[in-house]
This record gives sequence, structure tokens and C-alpha cells, in this order.
Amino acid sequence: AYGLILPQAVLDMPRLGCINVHGSLLPRWRGAAPIQRSLWAGDSETGVTIMQMDVGLDTGDMMHKIACPIESSDTSASLYDKLAQLGPQGMLTTLRQMADGSATREVQDEALVTYAE
Repeated sequence: AYGLILPQAVLDMPRLGCINVHGSLLPRWRGAAPIQRSLWAGDSETGVTIMQMDVGLDTGDMMHKIACPIESSDTSASLYDKLAQLGPQGMLTTLRQMADGSATREVQDEALVTYAE
């Protein structure tokens, strides 16, 4: 986690904007430590979300999601390792879609938002 919200001037620098890999299925567990929060909450699945960054805290439009079941034996470390495998896959898919013009965006449902604080 970077830990700071980037200003709009920075987000506007790349021609296609900035994208981010987030360690949860947004809009659930926005913010820091989403892996730990999903375990503590007893969630049955988590995943990664590739999102268009904006000036909010993980509030940008979602471009790609990959779900991952949470096993009873999972720890923060094991779940991190699983998501670390999924993140690059999702990023490559999203970048390919952006390059060929097929990328889509989904606005996050504010009624479903939870924060990992």
C-alpha cells in the first residue's frame, strides 16, 4: 500500500490515467489492510480489483475483478501470496483491454462500501 492519496494533477499525467491493483473485491474493504479485514470478517471469498484511480480512497471505477476463495486454513500471508498471483494477471488483462479499446468500467455501488480501517 502506498499510503497517500495522489493529487488530481498526478493522476492526470498519464494519457489513459492511473490504474491500481487493490487486494479486495471492491467496493468491499476499501483502504488499508483489506486482506486482514476479509479474514477477520469471516468472508468466504476475496480477490483483486483493477481500478481506475481517482482522488478518493479506492473509490475509482472498477475495470476487472478476479475472485479467490478463502480457505479455513488461510492466513494473511497465504492469502497475500494467492492475491499476489492474481494481481498481475488482472493487470495484464486490463492493459490488453485498454490497448485494444475493449476495456470497460463499472462504478462502485456506494451502498456496498466497507472500509478496512
